[in-house]
Amino acid sequence: MKKLSIQIVIAFVLWISLTVVMYYLFFKNAANQTIPIYPNQGINHSLDILLHNIAIFFITVIGFVVSPIIVVLNNTSLAVSIAANAGNFGWENTFKLLLPHALVEIPTILLYQQLSLNMLFLFTKHKDFQSVFKYFYANKFLFLAALVGVLVGAFIEGIIG
Repeated sequence: MKKLSIQIVIAFVLWISLTVVMYYLFFKNAANQTIPIYPNQGINHSLDILLHNIAIFFITVIGFVVSPIIVVLNNTSLAVSIAANAGNFGWENTFKLLLPHALVEIPTILLYQQLSLNMLFLFTKHKDFQSVFKYFYANKFLFLAALVGVLVGAFIEGIIG
């Protein structure tokens, strides 16, 4: 599984990079047609982000059977959001806003996406849910760490930016 994890990280980075570049090159004018507004900050914004991120976490983990589709859609939406912000605010401002919470969120996203894909691989290999439940139980602390990462990342994003 270690070799697979490295492949997942490489695929994640390449997909995000390619999507950001393509969106920025072809839809830059569309992004600039919106009125740039810096995101709100504070506890209420953090809670909104938390609800969204927890929903994505549970959809990815519970929907492990279709996790490749969920992973591609989630990573594409992240990349489009980054590119749209770069079109509206510039790359420097985008990375200033992105960096604090991305240091927590990106490893967290990679962790729970990998866990979900591992469950899919076990399910397709053994053709039963028992192996998936055993895997979940054996890795419950990794799932919990990912959930904590989602929580911390949401509050960093909502409060700091």
